[in-house]
Amino acid sequence: MRLDRGKSSASLPAETWSKLALGLTTPDRMDVIDHPVLEKLDEFISDYRAANPR
Repeated sequence: MRLDRGKSSASLPAETWSKLALGLTTPDRMDVIDHPVLEKLDEFISDYRAANPR
């Protein structure tokens, strides 16, 4: 994902947010993976909105 603030700035690759999660499951229990992924996505969205208010 790339979120540029302006086209005039040069791109500088840097990690600004990360969370680590690892999981194994069977096809009939994908909720075991889906739930933590959705939680991390909600955390990212919350942090992004806090840093970039409208």
